[in-house]
Amino acid sequence: MSEIKRSWFNSCEEGKTKTIKNLVEDGFDFNTKTEDDESTGLILASEKGYVDIVKILIIAGADVSAKDIDGNSALMWASSEGHLETVRMLLKAKARVNGPNKTGETALILAAFNGHLEIVKALIVAGADINITNNNEETVLMFAAFNGYIETVKYLIKLGIDINAKDLDRKTALEWATSNGHVEIVGILIEAGAEK
Repeated sequence: MSEIKRSWFNSCEEGKTKTIKNLVEDGFDFNTKTEDDESTGLILASEKGYVDIVKILIIAGADVSAKDIDGNSALMWASSEGHLETVRMLLKAKARVNGPNKTGETALILAAFNGHLEIVKALIVAGADINITNNNEETVLMFAAFNGYIETVKYLIKLGIDINAKDLDRKTALEWATSNGHVEIVGILIEAGAEK
């Protein structure tokens, strides 16, 4: 890897806004990907939540839908890591809301899995499909229930998510919550009409 590329990726990962600004102004190809996992500067900066760098790159015309080797976009990384302002910025830049990675996870699934309720809300407002599933037909609700995120579960139920959807193993969100000992969520799901 050339010295300039190394400097670029390190600066994106370490939040060195001035270096990024200078390299963009000098005409560096900001959509260049890393050799190991095919991340772009925007993906790296979004994963860390470096809002200023994300803003510079979006204004410069960075590809907001670029994906790394696993199919994760900048929006997926920001959603997974809980960077709400970055998520909002990427959504405003028309990042693909329902685009899946290689295992079928979307930004919404990753946000719900990690308990980032405000990001879940922002994604849904932007058009994220609440009933979307990954490659194992696991739902957003299943992940929220399994990990014990009560408010996220309540919010998804209020929006009318399919509470009785089944994954490839024929398990429902109720079974996911039960298997991880989340008694309160079990009660919430049953009250909402989950089939035992």
